[in-house]
Amino acid sequence: MKKNFEWFRYREVIPELHEIIIAALPNAKTNPEQKDLYEAFARGDAAGVKRIPRPERKQLFLDHDLDLLCR
Repeated sequence: MKKNFEWFRYREVIPELHEIIIAALPNAKTNPEQKDLYEAFARGDAAGVKRIPRPERKQLFLDHDLDLLCR
């Protein structure tokens, strides 16, 4: 157990771990075929998201400002 926690002894490990996890999540860079979807969502463009047919949207976004995106 002590050996495993040695990784967290230095503070810079936590932000690096956070960056690795975030980079692994689907986004325009890691999933370029859905780039238009991610960009429309980032702009808050509900109409842009809806232009992509629902069967082609491989992710579901939940946001209090864009609650109509999934309808």
